[in-house]
Amino acid sequence: MSAGGSGSAYAQVKPGRLRLKSDKLSASGSSSDKQKKQKKHKRKRRHDESEGGGAKDAADTASHGGWWAVSTIEEATGSLAIELEPHSYALALDNGRFAVGPAHPPGEGPSPEEILVAMRLPDGRLGLKSGYGKFLGLDSNGDRLVGLADAMGPRELWQPVFQDGRTALLGANGCFLGLHDEIGLACRSQRVTGDSDTVTLRCNANLDVDPKLRLAPEERQGVAQAEVNYAKKFQSWQDGKLRLSKGDKADLKRAKKDGSLHETMLDRREKQKSDKFCK
Repeated sequence: MSAGGSGSAYAQVKPGRLRLKSDKLSASGSSSDKQKKQKKHKRKRRHDESEGGGAKDAADTASHGGWWAVSTIEEATGSLAIELEPHSYALALDNGRFAVGPAHPPGEGPSPEEILVAMRLPDGRLGLKSGYGKFLGLDSNGDRLVGLADAMGPRELWQPVFQDGRTALLGANGCFLGLHDEIGLACRSQRVTGDSDTVTLRCNANLDVDPKLRLAPEERQGVAQAEVNYAKKFQSWQDGKLRLSKGDKADLKRAKKDGSLHETMLDRREKQKSDKFCK
């Protein structure tokens, strides 16, 4: 990922809210047979580039011991590792600090101290728990990566931003996680200027299972039904009636492709709530 190519897109991101440049719409019109073929291919390998990020390379996955590169927020669940340099991962220490682990030989995955458990929130942010049972967050100074919290609070929420097969992790202070010579792993950069400000999230979940099983239950019937399901879950109306956005459903499909589905649905729900209560 080149510095110049990624900085402009990552610069659109704000703390806790994902802002990406909208991609130009590609021409539609593919047949149903082609769509079925694409779904079958995606179920086998999850390599479809249209889902966001680069294709998952089988050789790359094998080189990392079966841990493949995550490229969408829907895939960021279960066991994850943060790859900072080739074959080197964020390593949790018993004092709550983090270091860059030693490089693993090709074919070997991360060690237990380098494996995290991801918990995806409805708004697209993540909570990350270390093998010591502590959530990753920022220290009292507000920028250094630590794993000390027993529960998720504002400091323990992370916003992943996907582009070109790599990821930047936005911390609660509005800066991206990166390597800094003076203190190591910290969130100090407000813009992604190069590889030092990006990571690769890796997961070892089985790629042969139905990809829908890795989605939140609310999202398994498509984006239109997902909006209904989340509205039922998060909104309460005094008259008992459910009100949905009249916006174009195609906006939801585009948002899913660029990784901003949860944010887009939240914006649409907030507008409905504003229309009812804030006039």
